[in-house]
Amino acid sequence: MNVDKMIKKFLVLIGFLFMILAIQEINAEICECNSCEDCTKKLNDASCTEVYLSKNISAERGCISSKGISNKILDCKGHIVDATIHAPGIYLNNLINVTVTNCVLNSSYIFLYNSHYCVIKNNTIYGYIDVYESSNNKIKYNYILNSDGEGITIKQGSSKNFISDNKIHNHSGYGVHIGLEPEWRGGGYLSTENILFNNEITMNQVGILVRPDANNTVIDSNKICWNLEGDIIVKSNYSIVNLKDNICGDSKKCKKCDEQILNCNCSSCIECKIKLIDPRCKEVTLISNITQYVSAFRQCISFNGSNKIFNCDMHSIIQSDVHRGGTGIVYNNKNNTIMNCIVKNFSDGIVIEGDNCKLINNIIENNRYGIMVSGNGFIINNTILSNSHGIEIEGNATILNNKILSSEEEGIHLARSTSVISKNFITNSIVGINSTLSNIEMNSNVVCNNKEIDLYSENWQNSTGVNNTCDNPDGWDDEEKEGCTYKCGEQKLTEKPSKLPEKPPYQEPNYNNYIIITIILITILLTVFVIWYKKFKK
Repeated sequence: MNVDKMIKKFLVLIGFLFMILAIQEINAEICECNSCEDCTKKLNDASCTEVYLSKNISAERGCISSKGISNKILDCKGHIVDATIHAPGIYLNNLINVTVTNCVLNSSYIFLYNSHYCVIKNNTIYGYIDVYESSNNKIKYNYILNSDGEGITIKQGSSKNFISDNKIHNHSGYGVHIGLEPEWRGGGYLSTENILFNNEITMNQVGILVRPDANNTVIDSNKICWNLEGDIIVKSNYSIVNLKDNICGDSKKCKKCDEQILNCNCSSCIECKIKLIDPRCKEVTLISNITQYVSAFRQCISFNGSNKIFNCDMHSIIQSDVHRGGTGIVYNNKNNTIMNCIVKNFSDGIVIEGDNCKLINNIIENNRYGIMVSGNGFIINNTILSNSHGIEIEGNATILNNKILSSEEEGIHLARSTSVISKNFITNSIVGINSTLSNIEMNSNVVCNNKEIDLYSENWQNSTGVNNTCDNPDGWDDEEKEGCTYKCGEQKLTEKPSKLPEKPPYQEPNYNNYIIITIILITILLTVFVIWYKKFKK
């Protein structure tokens, strides 16, 4: 065969291939989207093979949803996809070969349902990734942090997924959770042959949890350190897991973690818990605000050590759920201090279960119970604002110099308590102070302008006090007084004013004095003039 003809045929073939590639490139349309609805529409549009997000977007519930598509790319270009808590920011349903990249999800998650050969990469997710009945997917180079549960879950027949090079931090549940609890499987499929490679899984409640239905799981070359209740937990015989070249806290399973602690600062619920139980941290400081969903019967921050100081440095700990669930801070044991914290929107703001604990200079707002005490301690110089119940005492406490404002029920309720209540300002609640079967000492409090009654008890028992201010004492008597020593609005003559008046009261000027002074001046001037004139004439 002629060599020239062969070359020509080869060039024609190359040209033909280039034409096919060019046609494919022309048909591969890039689409932009600018809302949850628009992105959902474009992603499900057969003509859009790549969808780029052009701005930050959000929705009340789920945001971007796609079903039954293949060979797509969703590139958020670093923009935010925001959705209400417990709703997926991005929902991938029954997909094949779809890539999600460069997205930032706030308080939301990515949900893969019956989707295969997909890629989730280079995303920042303030939530989690849920893989359900989905196999052969790649989840890599993501930063996954700060959820109220797991970082990544792989369950219900999800197999051969490759999880690599992710940073998974600060989850109040498991960093990675593979498999289902037996009672939830219901005869479901096994999740097998999943691989975790080169991930950093730190400061979670548990690092990795592997269930019995997750056979042949490979955990290779990961750093799994400083997780509160364990780095690797396998709920079955370890033969179902292949562990190799990992770093973790259990030297029998892997290389030991570096025990060096950089500082005693924290910026999340779980990190604060970890630092508070570390014996090297006598004082732990919160360095940024925390806004997180905390479910019922769980706590953002809890510790049961002794002789610790938790200083929020006036940063906030806020429950993101509007229904006010969970507990902000709970601590027990003895000699612990919580100070300078702003705690909002929980069922229970701060709970004291230990002995000789101190609660100093905090702002506790919009909780069902602002402060609950079942141990004993000192509650000093706090502002307790707009809670259903301000302070609930079932133990013993010294309550000193607090402002308790606008409680929906009681400002302070004491039940079977022996407490000292002094120099507090309690106003605009339904009941100021309510005492049940308690013997209290109550001195120099101002309990005024409460909607039904200032002080209430069916039986004040052996309670005593002096120098209190109220209008509606309901049988309370200060020592040697009937009712409170002072009425609301009544000035205490024995006390110095807290500050001088801004200016003296206005007084009408006395014009007669001005006339007399003017006549005297004129007389003096005339006398001087006459004397001078006589001397001048001589």
